[in-house]
Amino acid sequence: MLIGIGVFFMSEVLSFAEICIAISLVLVIMLLGVSKSSGNLPNQYDPLAGLSYSLISATSLACALTMLAPVSRQVHSFLVAYS
Repeated sequence: MLIGIGVFFMSEVLSFAEICIAISLVLVIMLLGVSKSSGNLPNQYDPLAGLSYSLISATSLACALTMLAPVSRQVHSFLVAYS
């Protein structure tokens, strides 16, 4: 998902720096995820549910921001900052 939905709807491509930042964020999150905790896990530990909720929330946020991007480009910058 590094390309994102902005490529399909607004013909935007991520720069090299943005791709590097995204990859480093994913790597850091994965390293934190595999690090061992000294405490006990709760009985209701369900990583699949956490991953699916994260994916759903990230997808909905990406869709919302993609829908707002053309509107924010058409409106005057002072009005966007005011709202």
